[in-house]
Amino acid sequence: MKAVDLYNQLEKDFVTPDITEDWYNDEMSVNAEYICDNFKRRSIGLLCDFADEINKAYTAVFPSDKAIIKILDDKVTDAMLFLHHTLIWDLSKDPDKAFYQINTDLLSRLRDRRISLFNFHLPRRFSMF
Repeated sequence: MKAVDLYNQLEKDFVTPDITEDWYNDEMSVNAEYICDNFKRRSIGLLCDFADEINKAYTAVFPSDKAIIKILDDKVTDAMLFLHHTLIWDLSKDPDKAFYQINTDLLSRLRDRRISLFNFHLPRRFSMF
């Protein structure tokens, strides 16, 4: 499937123009060269556009090293990882810092393998809590 067609369908199904988040910040900008401009504005939707075709899709809650390495170990190309969170949530490292960036080396390897990242996180203003 053409990646752009999948991205457009996911946008249609999950993202409306008035939905935005605030995950993209100075800390996340460490990986700015990999992150789509649209994500930088809205913090939702296509995070990293690395593929022209999508032949396989993966899902994960967090873009943890373990999840990304599993995909890379599968030796796939032309795929997509659909995420709930754009950052890794790990309280075991430092209780004062819960969120961590995606490993830049792993992002580079995903780009080389043409594996895109798409994020859908329900914005806090729509949360029931």
